[in-house]
Amino acid sequence: MTYNDRVWLAISYEVRSINTAWGVVRGELVHPDGADLAPVTQFLGVPYGVAPSGQFRFNMAISAAKWTHLPKEARRLAPACIQTQLPELSETRSRFDSVHHAIYFILNHRSRAFKQMSAQRFDYVHRLLPKLKLQSEDCLYMNLFVPERLGWGSGASLVSLLMASPLTQPGRRLFRRAILLDGTALAPWAMAHNPQQYFAQVAENLGCLSKNRSSIYNDQVDTTLRCMQDHSADNVTKAVHAITIPTFLSGFAPIVDGQLIPNSPRISFSSQYGSLFREIDLLVGFSSNPAHYLLSNEDLKSGLSKERRQKIFRTLVRNLYDYHRTELLAAIINEYTDWENPRDHPKSIRNGVLAVLNDVLFTAPLIETLRMHSADEVRKEASTFMFVFGHETRSWMNEQPNSGLRGSLTGDHIPYIFGYPLAGGDSEEKLYAGFSAEDRGISQVMMHYVANFVKSGLLSCNLKPPTVTPSPPIDNSAVATSQYSTMLSVTVAVGCGLLFLNICVFFGLYRQCDKNKRSKKKLQLQYQTYASNQASVPEQYNTLNSPEPLLSASHKAVRAGVSPSCPRHGRAVLSLHPSRGSLTSSGNAPTLEEIQV
Repeated sequence: MTYNDRVWLAISYEVRSINTAWGVVRGELVHPDGADLAPVTQFLGVPYGVAPSGQFRFNMAISAAKWTHLPKEARRLAPACIQTQLPELSETRSRFDSVHHAIYFILNHRSRAFKQMSAQRFDYVHRLLPKLKLQSEDCLYMNLFVPERLGWGSGASLVSLLMASPLTQPGRRLFRRAILLDGTALAPWAMAHNPQQYFAQVAENLGCLSKNRSSIYNDQVDTTLRCMQDHSADNVTKAVHAITIPTFLSGFAPIVDGQLIPNSPRISFSSQYGSLFREIDLLVGFSSNPAHYLLSNEDLKSGLSKERRQKIFRTLVRNLYDYHRTELLAAIINEYTDWENPRDHPKSIRNGVLAVLNDVLFTAPLIETLRMHSADEVRKEASTFMFVFGHETRSWMNEQPNSGLRGSLTGDHIPYIFGYPLAGGDSEEKLYAGFSAEDRGISQVMMHYVANFVKSGLLSCNLKPPTVTPSPPIDNSAVATSQYSTMLSVTVAVGCGLLFLNICVFFGLYRQCDKNKRSKKKLQLQYQTYASNQASVPEQYNTLNSPEPLLSASHKAVRAGVSPSCPRHGRAVLSLHPSRGSLTSSGNAPTLEEIQV
């Protein structure tokens, strides 16, 4: 290559170099296809450790060697992952019926992922197969770790473990921010339980351990491990796939080894021992249906029966819980049954089953992780954020017509975070395509917030200033004082009003009582006057035991039935005659009605 060719390549690729602790890394400036996207510098294939192959397999990770003499080229992706037992896919397509089309696969082994794959993604994988067969064995561990699951949930659980690992703090943290998408170490599938039995089964399948052994500890573990390291990656992967692992659990996953993972995640994330965990800025992302891949395509499209639901729930409770299984099963069925739809439509049952799997395996563990990270028992400076991605890509939803499943599915947020909708080019060369203008806008917003979080640990940094004239600064203390004064004035006014009302009520009651007392005194005075005029009354009428006789009913001058002791008419009666004894005599005296009292 001549000097002019080298200059032309440098100008064409716009090579950029940066200095790292391991040496100089050389990347290139890339101009995205989008019209409004700024160029970025990308570095591809930077090694972070020695490939776990040969003698380094089934051992702790070893850091990559430094390159100090020559710059490290990071403009091309090196072989990353081995893929074994890839199915031979047929390009033949047949008509399924008059409406839908289906792709018939010729599979050498049972593969749930390819059976659920849509036509568009199948075409991409078919074009990708020749490249996958040439990959190395750098990702053997990731293949063994939940091989049927998609990568970001399992990777998120590993990242959460590294957040609390003491090995990531040799003097300063290896990373300051973490993003967990549909996965955490608190999930029931994130950690391996009883890994000894799976290790023994893999060794048996490889011929490194006798099946007629009394105990695995009777043999030399080092000899068995060395035998397993000598096998090829293809043999190890086949031996792993031959093992039956309980549903919803993982046979090959991280374990508590006392070094990288000193304690169980629930202890390492707690407020008492989780200081390392809470030093990292955390962003957690959800999709609407992260567990949809656990159901077959036919179940998602047509729904589930009650018997099928009972079987799934019973398996879930039996594999995840040890006590009160009957009560838990009854509680789950009662809580996730649509009681407003008593007909038990298969799609309603499917929605309930999917909600249970989402909550138990993904949503609840992620919420618990957020609560532990944001615990306020101890002081922390790290930020905690969460987002839920529920956007539906129309072109993807059309791949499963009439399913009735709403919301985003597993991994739908990945292309939006990395800007797939904003990139142009031929859709035949892309795994994700068919985006609309709305999809591009959502992708731009998500990239903005995620980029802000990666740079500063916040979501709303580096925002453009507003175009309107800014308002003068507000004194927070003055605002607080004004609010306090207003509240105090209202309180005093209400208190004064209530006090005035109490005073008015008191004076009204006092006046009424005084009026009653005066009326009583007036009656007493009238009675005393009447008693003083009773001195000449005969003894026979003066006793308290005998009733006082009424006036004679036959007297024409006085009305019958009027008592002389009456306060109103008694005085008039007494004035008719000078003595009490002559009351019954007849005379020309005025009648009772003629006398004015």
